[in-house]
Amino acid sequence: MNTDNDVINKAVSAIEAIVELSHKIAVKGGANSKKVVIDGVVFTALVEDEITQTRKGLVMSRVSNVRYDSNDPFLVIAKYIPTTIAKELRQLKINYLDVSGNAYIQHLNFFIYIKGEKFVKPPMVNQTRAFQKAGLKMIFAFLLEPDCVNNTFRFIAESTGVSLASVGYVMKELESLNYVLETKNKRVLKNKVELLNRWIVAYHDVLRPSLVKKRMKFTSIESNNQWRNLPLKEVDDLTLWGGEPAAALVTGYLTPALYTIYTNSSWQHLAKELRLIPDDNGDVEILGFFGNIEENNKEMSIVPYLLVYADLIGSGNERNIETAKRIFDEKLQYIK
Repeated sequence: MNTDNDVINKAVSAIEAIVELSHKIAVKGGANSKKVVIDGVVFTALVEDEITQTRKGLVMSRVSNVRYDSNDPFLVIAKYIPTTIAKELRQLKINYLDVSGNAYIQHLNFFIYIKGEKFVKPPMVNQTRAFQKAGLKMIFAFLLEPDCVNNTFRFIAESTGVSLASVGYVMKELESLNYVLETKNKRVLKNKVELLNRWIVAYHDVLRPSLVKKRMKFTSIESNNQWRNLPLKEVDDLTLWGGEPAAALVTGYLTPALYTIYTNSSWQHLAKELRLIPDDNGDVEILGFFGNIEENNKEMSIVPYLLVYADLIGSGNERNIETAKRIFDEKLQYIK
């Protein structure tokens, strides 16, 4: 895996090979804070891996935090930025640079714009077990309740629906990745924010696609607020709002464009109960649960705040990311 320094150095070398600058680009700072000096302008570096659609929400969240904390210029540096996402970053006036030399950097009278440099993806390597399906179910349980990491392996296996052998393998990997510290008397979940960010990316890439049951649309909702009256509690199996509708119920801030429903029921049964019809382009997505997810709030019928946050961040939608930040600040501060 490339370190932050690897990504920065490769990106700097690439742009210097393309653009003639009056001064050599300087990289400054320690392990937790990097500065890149380009022609006398000091940029705070936000180093990322590939900015895929799944990762875009996390990047935008970091950018939002930097903009809130400081007026200093910043520069997103990544291994790879797809052209569609690069266009979005330019429209939002977000400076970026990738290891191929593609760049959009603007500050006062200083401006660099490079596009079309090809990126050669390295061969895929095996993902660790911790970020495959079984591990993702375990990590979710740990992030919901950090003390859960102290339970017996058998209890963790039964409560997450993961095999006992997988629990052992995943726990060992989480220790090696510095997310779990095992002392003489207990285990401690560490670096929780970093773990959450990695979990969100892997959840959307690996686990969530396997949960999708059907895309549908409503047949009887005529106004934006009628969805609130749908009888989710009356469905035989546990059925809860996720994503945008859950966020709307929690914050009162968001008007859903996509209605996410998690359920233990079949999509056919849910269609009958909630008056839905299949539509590949519909604005209702039906997903199954994973592990033992219980109702987070009986009155609102929503999934745990952690899953609502993950749905919003993974969407990459700017309004969802702003709402996700509210949920994190109000409901998930224990993760810090």
